[in-house]
Amino acid sequence: MVLDHKNKTAFAAISQRTDIDVFHLFCQEFGYSPVAFHAYQTVDAKGSSPQRKLIYHTNVMMSIADDFAIVCADAIDDADERMTVVEALKQGGREVVFISEEQTSQFAGNMLTLKTVQPPHPHYLPTPNDCEQTVMVHSAEDTNVKQNEGLLLVMSATAFQCLNEKQKDTLSKYAQLITCNLKVIETLGGGSARCMIAEIFLPTV
Repeated sequence: MVLDHKNKTAFAAISQRTDIDVFHLFCQEFGYSPVAFHAYQTVDAKGSSPQRKLIYHTNVMMSIADDFAIVCADAIDDADERMTVVEALKQGGREVVFISEEQTSQFAGNMLTLKTVQPPHPHYLPTPNDCEQTVMVHSAEDTNVKQNEGLLLVMSATAFQCLNEKQKDTLSKYAQLITCNLKVIETLGGGSARCMIAEIFLPTV
């Protein structure tokens, strides 16, 4: 699942690992409106033509923050489901950044927005020696950044490198982009930055 905490909407790409009955039970228990759909990826099969297979995890093709969302709408083959998802993501004036299936395969949907209590360190461009070091890699001009300098959008170097400049500039309006080299985890584990971070939305005491 991917949760829209601001509008209390839950998104789930139904698959072998995402049961629709359990999904609806979660939404009922926690007060979220459910948006269920089916998302696919093209998989090359040896000896046969490419096949459309269900995407296991919603957070591979979707990321949601308060003011923007990232989604691979092309992965949702059903036109009605695609429209429902996109309209739900636009709730409250949220800007939607669309990524391609190729970018999804490079983990461009597997990002997470975080809040920091301290101002981010001035950014610098990564070098080949950065390896596993976390670095700030992209920032829009101060005049374009909204009043949320404490927001960071965390992604892998693979994801960052596959984004085009327009996508980077749009995302940088809302958060500073943080990237690190997660090649080993992406290659051996099949996940990326979002899969490594758990959200905490507990009441403030």
